[in-house]
Amino acid sequence: MASVTLDHVTKQGKARYVGVTNHYAWQMARMIGLAACNGWAKIASIQCSYSIVDRPAEIETIPMARQFNLALMAYYPLRAGVLTGKYSRADALPSGSRAEQDPKLQRLLAKPRLWELLPRLRSIAQRNDLKLNQLAMLWLLAKDYVTCPIIGGSRPEHYRDMYAIADHTLPADDVREIDQISLDFVYKPFVNQPVGAMPGLADPW
Repeated sequence: MASVTLDHVTKQGKARYVGVTNHYAWQMARMIGLAACNGWAKIASIQCSYSIVDRPAEIETIPMARQFNLALMAYYPLRAGVLTGKYSRADALPSGSRAEQDPKLQRLLAKPRLWELLPRLRSIAQRNDLKLNQLAMLWLLAKDYVTCPIIGGSRPEHYRDMYAIADHTLPADDVREIDQISLDFVYKPFVNQPVGAMPGLADPW
C-alpha cells in the first residue's frame, strides 16, 4: 500500500513530508484517516492546477486543504500561457506551443467566455500598472490557502515579470472582482484523473 511505503520512507529519513498531486478530496481524506488510525506519516501537501481560468479546485480540494492544514502548491498559475497573452482568438496556435499538443488547453481556448474574460482582466491589470501575467500571479498570491505557485518557464524572461512584483499585493477589491468575473471557471467537471483510477475502484457510471 502506498501509504505504508511513504510512511517507511519518511521514518527512515529519506523524505521529510508526504505530499500528493492531483488527488480528489476523498482520496486525501482516506489517506489522512488511514494515517491517523495506523500511526503513519500523514500527507502534508497537495499540488494541483489552479489559476483564474482553472478554478475547480475551489469546490472540494481547497476546502479539504484548509480543513486539514495542508500546504497547497498551485501549478499552471498562468495556465500554460493563457494568462500571459500568448494566445489570440483570431490567430492560429503558435508553432511549438503547449496548446498544439494539449486537448484540455485547446478546449479552454475554444471557450467564448475566455475571450470575454481576458479583456476585463487586462483592464484591471492596467489600472494597477501591471501586466496580465503579473495580475494573474498576484491574484493567486492573495489567496491565503496557496502556499506557493509553481512557475513553469523555459527562458529567463519568463520569470522577470514575476521578480518585479515580489513585494506587491493586489487590492482586495480587485481580488474580489476577479473572483466574481471568473466564476464560470469554477463550476465544471473535475478531470485531473479518470474515474476508476484507484486500484479496485469500480466505475460508478
